[in-house]
Amino acid sequence: STFHALGKILYAKRKVDDNGQQVLAFDPEEIMARSDLGISGSLRFLEYHSTDFFTDVEDLADASSLFSDAAALLDNPDTSYHQGSI
Repeated sequence: STFHALGKILYAKRKVDDNGQQVLAFDPEEIMARSDLGISGSLRFLEYHSTDFFTDVEDLADASSLFSDAAALLDNPDTSYHQGSI
């Protein structure tokens, strides 16, 4: 389901790659592209539910700023990011 997929982004499960690095166990862009909510709806969902996943207020502020930037880009029809392509 869409909510299960977006939950994967929020919980950001990681795996160890061949170099011993912690990397995401999934492709977040693929999840966003498959979401039934669309890009804008998915970002709103993630923004609303992400606050519980931050322990540092500065990290939360940075994330909120990035969500705001993404919303501005999606709302501007003059950008190549408008509603449908990442």
